[in-house]
Amino acid sequence: MLNDNDRPYEIVVGVDGSEMSLEALAWAGDEAMRTGASLTAVMAWTFPNVWGPTPTWPPGMDPIEETRKQLAQAVRSVLGKNRSLTVRESVIEGHAASVLIDAAQRADLLVVGRHGHTQVVGKLFGSISQHCASHAPCPVTIVGPGTRKA
Repeated sequence: MLNDNDRPYEIVVGVDGSEMSLEALAWAGDEAMRTGASLTAVMAWTFPNVWGPTPTWPPGMDPIEETRKQLAQAVRSVLGKNRSLTVRESVIEGHAASVLIDAAQRADLLVVGRHGHTQVVGKLFGSISQHCASHAPCPVTIVGPGTRKA
């Protein structure tokens, strides 16, 4: 499937390992298979905001590599290894909402999971899905409980 710019239809999906992000990954995978779109799974990471004299992770651990492993495991567990769908995996440093909006600059669809915060919590602290829906350069699908059909 081609988009209006005669390039392949592109889907970006945010993955953080939560149940709803895995549902979003499954939904995006189904949509990519249905439409022939390319699929990019994006996982953001940041350094902890509290620093001491030493890093807060175990010696020898590389936070970028660990994040790559987490993303690869999520893609494998949700979409399977032998599926005909090719998934590009992207690990980017930064706040999740900003990373996803940047990653969606050339996308035709951004897919994110909803964590189910109450309206009060969402209004007080903001929400990645709300931020993406408001600022993404493309349509956004927010996957919540029961979004996928059996």
